[in-house]
Amino acid sequence: MRVQIMKLERRNNSVNGNPKYEIYWLDDNGYLEHATTKSDAMFFYGITNNIWSEDKPQVWADIEITRGGKVGRFEVVSKMWESN
Repeated sequence: MRVQIMKLERRNNSVNGNPKYEIYWLDDNGYLEHATTKSDAMFFYGITNNIWSEDKPQVWADIEITRGGKVGRFEVVSKMWESN
């Protein structure tokens, strides 16, 4: 699903050193939703290179939520500070 990311909170690192995040986004009805990334999600290792700041990310992303309620995929599709 494509969502506007509102905030990222870094939680901790896994035993393998990959960061874990809590991700906040707005759903289609304007409600703030959140989920954590799954354990050892290597795709999050470089996420801070693709956002403006953790408190104001300013990106749209495609995310997938696993059956367990974790973020299983996160791909930045639009950066609001860049022209498309």
